[in-house]
Amino acid sequence: MRAEFERGLVVKLRENNFDAVTSYDIVPEVSELDDPDFIGRMTAGEVLGVLMMRPAAVGQGYSLEAVRDQVSPETFRDIVAFAKEISSSDKVHLMAVVHMAIYMITLDEAILISAGATWLDEEVEDQAQVIERLQDLVVLNMNAARPAIREHLGLAPLEK
Repeated sequence: MRAEFERGLVVKLRENNFDAVTSYDIVPEVSELDDPDFIGRMTAGEVLGVLMMRPAAVGQGYSLEAVRDQVSPETFRDIVAFAKEISSSDKVHLMAVVHMAIYMITLDEAILISAGATWLDEEVEDQAQVIERLQDLVVLNMNAARPAIREHLGLAPLEK
C-alpha cells in the first residue's frame, strides 16, 4: 500500500511541477527509515526536501484531536479554525487524519518548513477512493507550502 500510495502521489506532484521521487525507491523497507544513514542516502540521491506523512487516525469516529500532540498549539488552533471554515458540514468525525511535515535536508540538519494535517471528511466508496482523495489533499498542501520551499532554496517567488 505504501508503494501504491507514493507512486500515485509522485505522479500528481510531478503534474504540479514538483521534482518528486518515492521514498520507496530510496528506502524500500519501512524499518530502514530509522537507519542512522537515512539522511546520507537521501542527500546522496540529491534529495533536498522530504514530505513526511503519518496516518494519525484511520476509520470512522476520529477527529482532528488525533494530531494535537504532533503539532504546536498554534498550528493545531490554525488547523481547527481552517477546518471549521472550509467544512461542508458540521461533522466532528473524520474518515482519516494524516499528519504531514515538510523538511528541507542537508547532511547536517533537517529544517522544518511546514507542519500540519490533512483529513478526509467525506464518505468514500472504497480504498482506492481514499487513496485518490488523500493524494489530492497532500498536493494541495504541498502547493500551499511552495512559497516557503522556494524561499528556503533561495529561489524567486513564482509570478501570480
